[in-house]
Amino acid sequence: TFNGLALAAYHALSSGANSVLILDLDAHCGGGTHSLVAQEPRIRHADIAVNSFDYYTPTAENSFEMVTDAARYLPAVRELLERLENGGSYDLCLYNAGMDPHEDSAEGGLAGITEETLAERERLVFAWCRAHSIPVAFVLAGGYVSPRLPQERLVALHRLTVETATTMATGGS
Repeated sequence: TFNGLALAAYHALSSGANSVLILDLDAHCGGGTHSLVAQEPRIRHADIAVNSFDYYTPTAENSFEMVTDAARYLPAVRELLERLENGGSYDLCLYNAGMDPHEDSAEGGLAGITEETLAERERLVFAWCRAHSIPVAFVLAGGYVSPRLPQERLVALHRLTVETATTMATGGS
């Protein structure tokens, strides 16, 4: 098993980056990522989960929030981004753009997190990176095909990330 987020963060540091942010918005807790980067002060791991799988206790420098009410999801993302503004500057944001928080995801979904919720999350993340001139690389993560979330709908959810990233990169809002 490889953790691409941790590998990419360490590679960025070895290539000259001074600080890397791992923004983990996959449904499941990022305990594996945390275990690999917690002792590296130049990597900040910021994690919002909606499913307790891989639960961990963060260090003081990193953040973790478990959201169990869909009405708290977008406010939690906004609050996290505001806290990150005050936490220093980042040379790179590695964004774990999980679609498994979606209410129809069989593995981790939270009732009330809709396509519209995830579209707004993507807009918030990419607008924040753009506003702070932080280059962002993302991974399409989470989201699992099931009777309630067929492949076409899952692909449409992942397209939210790609299309929002493209729009923000070309000057959209």
